[in-house]
Amino acid sequence: KKFQVVTTPIVTNPLLISDTILCHSQMIDITVQNSENNVFYILRKTGSQQTFGSSMPGNGNNVLLTSNSINAEGDYYLEASNNLASCTANFPPFSIVVERTLANFHVGLINAEQNEPTPFYQQCSEASNFLWSFSNQPYNPTSDLADPAVSFLENGQSIVNLIAWSDNGCYDSIEKPG
Repeated sequence: KKFQVVTTPIVTNPLLISDTILCHSQMIDITVQNSENNVFYILRKTGSQQTFGSSMPGNGNNVLLTSNSINAEGDYYLEASNNLASCTANFPPFSIVVERTLANFHVGLINAEQNEPTPFYQQCSEASNFLWSFSNQPYNPTSDLADPAVSFLENGQSIVNLIAWSDNGCYDSIEKPG
């Protein structure tokens, strides 16, 4: 009779994680450096057995795991599992933050007169940078202020576009009448 002796997988290999601050829902790449032969790696969220991706079995070289889309922040970890036996071990957990930047605004004045300053108020979530665009001949067609006031050369409805983004580069935009 033949049998194979396997050891518990090593979980001290260096990991390269492509990003731990995600926007809405994204995939990440995790590279396990100097992988173990016959060990594959599974991404899980702490407190859950849900799988967010798995790698091919290791071969001594670097192994890449590309996750499924992640849309929930929390602590995640890699489970190392030997392909030849049911031996598993867990890497230390790492945190993932998921930003949910949302662009929105309201107009502070309805039926403004020609050349009357019209205030626009951002009501964005998780945004600290803004780019406004205004139609219908405004004195200033764009602004990067959080809450600009704009005067228009002509009466009539204006279309307003707001692009909002976080310092980490999570973007959202909205266009509506102003």
